[in-house]
Amino acid sequence: MPSPTTPVLPVKPVDEPTAVTVPVTPTVAKTVVASKATTHKTAQTLPQTDESESVWLMAIGWLMFMLAGWFETRRKRA
Repeated sequence: MPSPTTPVLPVKPVDEPTAVTVPVTPTVAKTVVASKATTHKTAQTLPQTDESESVWLMAIGWLMFMLAGWFETRRKRA
């Protein structure tokens, strides 16, 4: 086992990575100007994500959480 003060050198030195050049073509960006009326209205309404809550899934999750805690306390007492 090597000593902690001696650095371990790799058997095969790692080559330096080569630079890759990618040609970049300039494009013209379109600017979109929004009116103040639409910006104000969208700030008041939230996006509709069709998210719904499921009481059954929440109850099953709590049951699993409580059972895990109960089994953990039983294991520690034994």
